[in-house]
Amino acid sequence: MKKILVPTDFSNLSLLALDTAVEIAQQSKAEILLFHAQPMHYMISADPFPVTMMPNLDLDLYKYEVEEATKKLHKIAEAPIYDGVTITPILGDSYLPIEDAITQQSDVDLIVMGSTGAEGWKDLLSRSNAESVIRNSHCPVLIVKESDKKFKMKRIMVAVDFETRVSTEFIKKLHATKAKLTFVFINTPDGFEDSHTTTEKMFKLGEELGIKEMDFLIYNYYSIAKGIIACAKDMKTDMIVLTTNSRKGLSLLFAGSVTEDVVNHCDIPVLALV
Repeated sequence: MKKILVPTDFSNLSLLALDTAVEIAQQSKAEILLFHAQPMHYMISADPFPVTMMPNLDLDLYKYEVEEATKKLHKIAEAPIYDGVTITPILGDSYLPIEDAITQQSDVDLIVMGSTGAEGWKDLLSRSNAESVIRNSHCPVLIVKESDKKFKMKRIMVAVDFETRVSTEFIKKLHATKAKLTFVFINTPDGFEDSHTTTEKMFKLGEELGIKEMDFLIYNYYSIAKGIIACAKDMKTDMIVLTTNSRKGLSLLFAGSVTEDVVNHCDIPVLALV
């Protein structure tokens, strides 16, 4: 892992994401790209019949905010608590939606960002920036939630369904961190499998991933997403790893996404492998 992208809006949650990225960078010797895209502000015309319907950009305000954002980026990057880690400030393209500005940063191996998730109707009607990034990213995305605990990588839960491909390359990177990896299959009433069948699939997956001694668990629950969250809490895991099929359009509307459900409703960091 060479480069980790951390989007920031200077909120406490985005700074927590940076702390998490620093923890990973210290183990992998990676560079962190601290990314901010300053939103634009437009002036509302007092003319009830304007010549053009195009909004007027408040250039003076925008220039001032860009300068202030640049100062904040450099101040954070040069903070003594991050000594020993290379943090490069980047001011992104403000003309793009934030999720596009993030995912167009192609020369990165991992994106680490904060998310508050979504509840109730917001789940269906307004997808979060984190979900959009996961859906469109070319690299793994680690979603960090608000927590009073310092991020650690000692116990990692990898949820598998034997249908979505697991990235051998990234699993090797996780192994290199010396964390304990436990592979988990959520056994639900709708897709019930006997233990013998699931165990055979786990051993086959271990061979494909090059893992000689595979630690795995079959966890029974009534739904996959809620089962993943419940199992992670029972295991006291530090991070959940999921593979995503990046559902879009009608496929997302009708079939949903286990990854996005877990991201929305879990208070444990979630790493989405794409």
